[in-house]
Amino acid sequence: MRARYSVKSSILSQAELFSRRRQSGRGLDIGDHSRPNRLAVLTPKSMLRVLLVGCGGFLGSACRYLVGGWVQGTFAASFPWGTLAVNSLGSLLLGFFLALSLERGWLGMEWRLFLTIGFCGGFTTMSTFGYETFSLIREGSYVLAFANVGANLLTAVLGAWVGDLAGRVS
Repeated sequence: MRARYSVKSSILSQAELFSRRRQSGRGLDIGDHSRPNRLAVLTPKSMLRVLLVGCGGFLGSACRYLVGGWVQGTFAASFPWGTLAVNSLGSLLLGFFLALSLERGWLGMEWRLFLTIGFCGGFTTMSTFGYETFSLIREGSYVLAFANVGANLLTAVLGAWVGDLAGRVS
C-alpha cells in the first residue's frame, strides 16, 4: 500500500522521508513522485518557508566564509583544511539538528528548514571540496587529493553520527 501524504507533509525534508521509510521497512524511495509539484503554488506559509531557508543559507554561507578562512589561515595552506573543517562541522550540526527535530520533536518544521536546509546547506560546500580535490590532482598531489577525499568522507559520516548521538542524549 502506498503512503498517503497530506499537504503539510508534502514539504518534508529528504532526511525525514528517508527516516520514515526506513522505519516502515519500505526502502529508500523518498516520496510519491506522482503528486503534483507543491512548490508551484506559493502560499504565505510556503513563502515563509522559502524565506527561512534563504535566511539560513545566508547565515550559513557567511559563517562558512569566516570559519573556513580562519581555519585555512591558521593551518598549512598546502591542504584545504578550511573546507574540511566546515564540511565536518556542518555534518555534525546537521546530524544534531535532525536528531533534535526528528527523534525528539524539539524543533518544528520552520526551525528544521532554517537550520538544516538553510544554515547547514549554506555552511557546507561540496562544490569547493570537488574543485580543491581536482586542483590537487591537476598539480600532481595525488596523495593529498586522496587524503582530502578520505578525510572529508570520514569526518562527514562521523560528524553526522556524533551529531545524531548528541541530539539524542537526554
